[in-house]
Amino acid sequence: MKICFVISAIETEAIGTSVVIMKKAYERGHALYVMGVGDFIFKQDAPMSFRCTHVKKNLKYKTVEEFWTQIQEDANKKSSYYQRRLRCIIFKK
Repeated sequence: MKICFVISAIETEAIGTSVVIMKKAYERGHALYVMGVGDFIFKQDAPMSFRCTHVKKNLKYKTVEEFWTQIQEDANKKSSYYQRRLRCIIFKK
């Protein structure tokens, strides 16, 4: 399943429940995307889209800290996607 996590900001997000859930979803083989709340794109007469980072399939890590650091390092490599390409969007308060 393609899962997109929406967090406050990738660059400043602390390691907490959201990051641990991301890691577990990644370990279960889901295609993982991460974006900040400011990465939504709204255009008149067009589907909602967003800019997000696709988490690579070949991450090498031993701890949740190493996992999150690698995602944060790739945060500037964002691509645009339409909503229909992902099945689940998880929002964090």
